Amino acid sequence: MSKQYTWFIEPLDAHTNHVISERVSADDNFSESLCNEGVTVEYLWRCPRKIINALERSRPQLNLRFNIYVQQGKGKVRQWIFSKKRKNGKI
Repeated sequence: MSKQYTWFIEPLDAHTNHVISERVSADDNFSESLCNEGVTVEYLWRCPRKIINALERSRPQLNLRFNIYVQQGKGKVRQWIFSKKRKNGKI
């Protein structure tokens, strides 16, 4: 039995929000607060991991600023602090 994950991305500026909105359905926009483990997040987009991977790869070129969150099954939503690093050690 595989574990089901739901991925969320929190834009940290208007430019990043615009870039995300071009890639994700408006139905996946969550403007209500998400509170978990003492942290309140006001604005999230639900999106597939492949889109998050693409945004991570283009972060430097497009000057994107965002946080990533993940939810396993119906569990708590938590911030995803891991990211893929390039061979030279830079993100």
